[in-house]
Amino acid sequence: MPQLWTTTHAPAKLDDIVGNAECITAIRTWALDWQRGKRQKPLLLHGPPGCGKTAAARALATEMGWVLLETNASDLRDGENVKKIVGLASATGTLFGEKRLVLFDEVDGAFDRGEVPALMKILTDALQPIVLTANDVWEPKLGPLRASAIRVEFKKVAKYDVKKALQRIAEKENRTMEDLTPYLDSANGDVRSAIIDFQSGHPSERQREQNVFDGIRRLFKAKNFQEALGAQDDSAIDFDLFFRWIEENIPIEYETAEDLARAFDALSRSSVFGARIRRRQDWDLLKFQRAMALAGVGCAKVEIYRKFTPYRFPDYVRKLSASQRNRAALKTASLKVGQKLGCSVRKAKEDMPYYRAFAEYFEWDEDEKVAAGVEIEKNPKARKSVKAEAASSTGPSQTMTTATKTEASKGTATKKATPKKAEPTQSKLF
Repeated sequence: MPQLWTTTHAPAKLDDIVGNAECITAIRTWALDWQRGKRQKPLLLHGPPGCGKTAAARALATEMGWVLLETNASDLRDGENVKKIVGLASATGTLFGEKRLVLFDEVDGAFDRGEVPALMKILTDALQPIVLTANDVWEPKLGPLRASAIRVEFKKVAKYDVKKALQRIAEKENRTMEDLTPYLDSANGDVRSAIIDFQSGHPSERQREQNVFDGIRRLFKAKNFQEALGAQDDSAIDFDLFFRWIEENIPIEYETAEDLARAFDALSRSSVFGARIRRRQDWDLLKFQRAMALAGVGCAKVEIYRKFTPYRFPDYVRKLSASQRNRAALKTASLKVGQKLGCSVRKAKEDMPYYRAFAEYFEWDEDEKVAAGVEIEKNPKARKSVKAEAASSTGPSQTMTTATKTEASKGTATKKATPKKAEPTQSKLF
């Protein structure tokens, strides 16, 4: 059975990757730092499917002479496999001193939330270069990975670059050159799809998920009601998260007070419909909620703003992701209180201020103490020494003054000087 051309004509080195030249430069720089002995954070390559993320990682291993170790989500479900991967990633190299490149492919789709802690352990202990790939880097479960990795964003490959890749394959396969336009249009920046279609000889139509930034741009640049209403149809995220994106970017897109007022008025009405849906469980109201959030906001402007707008990730979602560790620690602290006192977790959370003084009794760890609001001294020994020094400095001095000592030594004093009490000095603690 003939192999796919995506395999037989896979890039052998980084220069063979078409498009995304800046990303290739960043990857090569990262690899050279590793080669010089400078330990780097893991590399997180993200972007739409077929833009060359996995191909770049494999080509990097070949170009640098590193041993490639590819893993998937199923490897992290087995404790023995996790230990094996940790051992390989934390080793100083192979038997012959070569580096080992560990590749985790499609971490946003292949890995569950429960597997992320095991993956984080591997990243923390690794002494070998690690590359991760993802289509949607803003997936909530990838919050810890985003913070601990260097992100490199791949873009859709331009038609000109896709055409060069197809022409190169046609020369190697001795295939007669033909009009490549249908393959380029069908691929829509996906090099892998273009090569597969080119091998089959028939361009195919694909339903592609829309990048969230493209959806937000379609919404704010919509010319009419229908365009704005369909802005989220092909998005990879659900409506609730898309709602947060709209809320975050209204002040960035709209400039006049009138446009801002109309947009936020429509969004607030959408929020009212959302509350009614949750309270009444009447999902027939969803069409009104979507209409107000999408069409209402998209049509709130008097005219389209002809400018480039750097849309932002919702700050509300980012804060939730950042506080996830604290919320998890608070939950475990509440569980321990419930086990000791025989109360519910909810009741333990409500009465948490009363339990802070009994942290040792509940056997809370450091994270749980912080989440519960217990004040933790960073260096208690140093604090005790400061207290002791302050106490000694505030006591009355039992030594004689310098003047009295001088008079006694010269024998000029007719009467023994009375020791003078020193003025109490101010404590360093206050």
